[in-house]
Amino acid sequence: MAPAGFCLVATVCDVAGYADPTGRMALARLGESQLLDVIPSPALLLVLAVLGLFGWADRFRLRKRGQELARETPASPPPAKPESHAFLSDAAPRPATRDVLATARAKPAASAKTEHAPVLQVPQAKPVILVAVSDAFVRGELHHQLHTRYSVVEADDSIDVMELARSLQPALVITASNMDEKGACALCDEIKADPLLKHTPVLWIAPAAGLPNVEDLNISAEDTLSGVANNEALPIRVENLVEVRQYIQHGGLPSVKIDADDTAARLADTLFLENVHRLVDANIGNSLFGLEALAREAQVSLPHLESRLLRLTRLSAAGFLRTKRLQHAMELLEAGNTPAEVAHLTGFHSVSSFNRLFKQVVGVAPDSYTA
Repeated sequence: MAPAGFCLVATVCDVAGYADPTGRMALARLGESQLLDVIPSPALLLVLAVLGLFGWADRFRLRKRGQELARETPASPPPAKPESHAFLSDAAPRPATRDVLATARAKPAASAKTEHAPVLQVPQAKPVILVAVSDAFVRGELHHQLHTRYSVVEADDSIDVMELARSLQPALVITASNMDEKGACALCDEIKADPLLKHTPVLWIAPAAGLPNVEDLNISAEDTLSGVANNEALPIRVENLVEVRQYIQHGGLPSVKIDADDTAARLADTLFLENVHRLVDANIGNSLFGLEALAREAQVSLPHLESRLLRLTRLSAAGFLRTKRLQHAMELLEAGNTPAEVAHLTGFHSVSSFNRLFKQVVGVAPDSYTA
């Protein structure tokens, strides 16, 4: 009777939904111990019938609840299609210039009414940088140094750079085009004369080292750089012309607000940012207050400060400091202070360095800002 009883128990339990392996092993041990022999057959059948009823009732209740939830939950809209720049994805290889131009021709040009990007909200996608350089070595070096933070699109002499730039609307154009007989950069002038691109910053790579700054040249680019190989100034200059410039032109760094519905991780990030803002504001005029001092006051390591600010604001720690100082400098200029006073009150080492950075990022010199 034990084998027959065991098989009957296992069958009913499977039907009722009790197919847990642990339960089946217990039933096996129960059958092996011959305990089923001492249970009368009518009582055994009654127990099995009750188990079956409970199992079917539980299954019916769960199925009914699932149908109710399905009726209450609105259908989710289909996911939005990403932009057609497949070659800009992080996982994509470096695009061939002819493929990039074909994609640019397939995409309609942006409307002339949209000259500025929307308000910056820590974008998830990488900013696009167009590298219009004929030298393959320089293009490769720029891509190597910038691809971790930016989507770098390369164009050589066989590409119509203006057509590609109008299609991409990049955050920055880097060029190394030769100067003409007047000492000007023809591509830079063409970009600044285009209604769709006139607000796009340009970084000009000088053909030789030792050239003067952009202010002393007839170059319409926002900044110049001599050489790119292992140039530590390259990421700083690019960050000034992309992230810092976007923040400043759209009202500065957003204020930090704590929401009661924030998760624990988001609340920790908010409190961290609030503390960093407070520390920088308290030392805004101290030119000796640098990254190490900020990390020490925030009670975190410098690598942690760098990585966390980059994740939360897309700014390096140094870029965060520059943005805060420029944001405060604009307020002081509007209050009637002179550029020399503002440079001292915002912690810049010299008036010339303040004037240069202010014009690069804001677009006008400090003495012309409120004119």
